This record gives sequence, C-alpha cells and structure tokens, in this order.
Amino acid sequence: MAGNFWQSSHYEQWIFDKTNLLRMRHEDLKIYSEEEYGKLMIFFSNLVQHIALETQNNNGQKVKMQVIATAFTYFKRFYARRSLKDIDPFVLAPTCIYLASKVEEFGMMSTTKLMSSVANVMKQRWCFIQLEVSQRVGVIHEAEFIILEIMDCCLIVYHAYRPLTQMIQDMKTNGMKDIDELEATSWKVCNDTMRGDFVMLYPPHMIALGCIIQAALMLGREKEIRTFMGDLCVDFEKVYEVVQDINKLYTLWKGFDEQNELQRLIDKLPKPSATPTQPPVQQHQQQVQQMPQQMNNQPMGAPQQRMGHPMGPSHGGPPHHMAPQHMQGMGGLHGMGQMGPPMHQGHQHSGGFM
Repeated sequence: MAGNFWQSSHYEQWIFDKTNLLRMRHEDLKIYSEEEYGKLMIFFSNLVQHIALETQNNNGQKVKMQVIATAFTYFKRFYARRSLKDIDPFVLAPTCIYLASKVEEFGMMSTTKLMSSVANVMKQRWCFIQLEVSQRVGVIHEAEFIILEIMDCCLIVYHAYRPLTQMIQDMKTNGMKDIDELEATSWKVCNDTMRGDFVMLYPPHMIALGCIIQAALMLGREKEIRTFMGDLCVDFEKVYEVVQDINKLYTLWKGFDEQNELQRLIDKLPKPSATPTQPPVQQHQQQVQQMPQQMNNQPMGAPQQRMGHPMGPSHGGPPHHMAPQHMQGMGGLHGMGQMGPPMHQGHQHSGGFM
C-alpha cells in the first residue's frame, strides 16, 4: 500500500474528469439517460449494502462499513471501464463484497451465502421486482478474476472516513462545543456519497470537507465551522463543488420512485455477453502458456505487451473541475443515510482503508 494518496494507484489511475467519466460510460448512456444511470447506481449501491448486512463472514462477524465502501468502489470502477452488458450487475455486486472482504482483511465469506443473500434481499426489500438471480456455483470466482483484470489489481482504496475522523478530532481539540451531532451527520453524509461518483472524482480529504460542510448546513451550524475552515490550506472552490454534487445526489435520490421506476430501469439492462466456452482462469492459463511462443515470434526490438493491463487508456493526473455555481438550496435531506453513522469507538482501519 502506498502511504501517500498522491503516489497511489487510486490517484494515478482512478481519479477522473467528469467529462471523461461520462465518455467512458458512452455504451450504457445509449440505453439510459444520465439521470436514469444515476438512479440505477443508487439502487445497486443500496443492494450492495443490504447484501453485505445480510451476510456474515465464516466467523459470524457482521460486515464493517469499510468493506461495504470498498465494494461500492470496485463496483463503480468496473462499470467505469466496462459496460453493464459485460457482467450481470446482480452477480458483480456480491463479487465486489467478496473481493473487498479479503482486501480489507475482514475474513473469508461464503460465495454460496452471498448469492443466496442476493435473492433474499430482493425478495424482502424489492419484492415488487420480477427478477431471476443466478445461483450457479463458481460464478463469483469467475467474476472476481475479471474484476481483477479490468482494475489491473488496483485494490487499495483511500476512503474519506479517515480524514473525516481527523478533522472532527481537530475541531474537538480546538474547543468546538456539542460536536457529536455534527460528527454523526457528517458520517451519514459520507456514507451517502458512496451512491455517487465522488470516490472517482475527488481526493478523500475534499470529500470529507464537503461532508462536514453539508452536515453543518443541514444542522444550521455553518457559522460555527468557519474559523476551522479558514485555517485549512485547500482549494475551497473544489470543496464547494463537492457540496453541490452532494445536493444533486440528494435531489436525485429523493426523486427516485423505486416502486414506479425501478422495474423499467432493470428491464432496460443489456443482457450480459455470452459466457466464454472456457472459464476465465483456463483462458488465462492458456495465455500464459502461449507467451513464450509469442515472444519468440516477435521481431527483435519490438515492444512487448504487458498482460493484465486494463482495457482502454489509464487516466492519470488531477481532475479538471468546473467553477462552482452560486450555492443555493443547500438544506439537504435529514436522515438520508440508510445505514447511519458507524460506531466510532473502537473503529478499526484495515490496510486498504484510508
């Protein structure tokens, strides 16, 4: 793990410009409008969360929030590089949880239980949706291999929770009073940002600052944080862009009528591409076996291709942000976080949790 976010694969390969992110989704945006795609991602983010809460690891422990957040990120990263038709999202969702549980050192989870949880959650929470969920044994392992290929094994994710915790602690140290409510609301907002594209657009410290500002606006305490914010060395134009995007997410979320819209959105999902005749692992083994012959057939001095590189160019460098518009209507929505703030006492940070 890179100890510095700015030297990590997260920053170098997985922070995008908004325009580039839309362009990368052009195949899916032929089927969905931008608003419909956003609503679909809200649904699948909620699905990931409920599957994770339904499933425990082999030691009977409940899934921690950092595992869910990392699973969200893998889900978004995959569909940033690939289309919805490449892997069924109802298979990718439990696969991302399975992979995240290993990366975050949470413990092994049963793939059978994860797939069962998908069906159970759909019946319990979205019973009005007509859907057949795959129960095929081994499908998660196959999808996991494909995710690793597409993400080029960039598995470390820097979340906003750690800088958020540090900033709240600094506020307490500086003598800010009655901060518990602000802290809890900030955590709710931070959890809610996982439904949007924030983790692929902004550095974690900017997301954390945006969550604190949004929480203060919701509670009517924006004047109390001005002194703290004034001491920070940060580009506040970009931070306010984060706040604007949080409000746009809440507006989209509030206007999402699942009962009347969700079935139509799911019916429009493109059918996954035909399953290859060989499992991905066998295909990879054949590629490895063919490498010596391919290298021998290559002319001297010819550049050699690196296997496992993600399809499409990598997007490095900082994103280019538009100037923020005048901020209006930032009241937000109270209690939008379905999960609520995690318990801070004894909160653990695993190797990939920033």
